Amino acid sequence: MNSTPDSNTIRMFLNQEPPTEDGCPKTMAPELFKRYKETYEEFMALKSPFKLEAAYGNYKGIVSDGRETGFPDYTNYSGEWKGTLDYIFYTPK
Repeated sequence: MNSTPDSNTIRMFLNQEPPTEDGCPKTMAPELFKRYKETYEEFMALKSPFKLEAAYGNYKGIVSDGRETGFPDYTNYSGEWKGTLDYIFYTPK
């Protein structure tokens, strides 16, 4: 997905949240953001019965003392950038 955990894309998949401008990786032109919102509405119109969860969603809670929750700090590490871009989604049932 090439998206960070706080991105619109990941929030849409996990929480079915509508996109916000602050969830975009960079400033979007209004017409592009409008298309982004339309894509979200089309996705929601599918009314999928699946509720997705992320396998790494509580990674920090598992590897730490349990006080911290969330995705790993990074799954991708290069000379210029490090962050979480990789996900495994599943349905709890």
